[in-house]
Amino acid sequence: MISGPLVGFLLGPIYGTISVLIGSVVGLWANPTVPILGFFTVIPPTVGAFSAGAIRSKKAITVPVIMAYSLLLFFLGPIGQDTISFLWLSIVAAILALLMLVPKLRDAFDAESNNAPSGYVLLFISIWILSFVSVMADHAIGSAIGVSYFHFALGWNAADLEFIFMNIVLFLYPFERLIMATGLAVVLFALEIALASTEFRLPLIGEETHTIQELPPESFAEN
Repeated sequence: MISGPLVGFLLGPIYGTISVLIGSVVGLWANPTVPILGFFTVIPPTVGAFSAGAIRSKKAITVPVIMAYSLLLFFLGPIGQDTISFLWLSIVAAILALLMLVPKLRDAFDAESNNAPSGYVLLFISIWILSFVSVMADHAIGSAIGVSYFHFALGWNAADLEFIFMNIVLFLYPFERLIMATGLAVVLFALEIALASTEFRLPLIGEETHTIQELPPESFAEN
């Protein structure tokens, strides 16, 4: 839940997604008894990584599309029409994902330019939204896959699934996701500030502020 978005934030929507996918598949092979969704277990953390990387590298437009697809998939599932209220926090996350298209929030990840207290506040808000949207993207696609997997693959009764989702999961997952999102945001905020004070740059795609700048020829001559 946390490591996927963390890797996506660091490595971007391409390298980060591939890394989490490989790690998830290896984990699946290493301990086949753990994955609750079978092979589909690798999808939610991979989506979380992609969401964080996409927002980080200013390609946030793809994230609301993923959220909308996940919500539709859940709604079309075996209990979707009777459990619409279960999706309320995912809808909030989808709206917040749209906010990341606002230029001021989208560009707030450049910690090098946020050397004033107000800049750091905006940076943390942006990172918290990224964290929350990423863990909720994981949750949304995982719930959509889980309902159909439990019903069609494992043979769970739709009435039993509806009871579990509406009387147990509904009251637990908001606390779980908010706690995880806030913890992830604190880690990413500290990491972003630390990286901004170094010359180390991460291999993000499409993020000019995270590309190693070439030194002019005279710099080499002086050295």
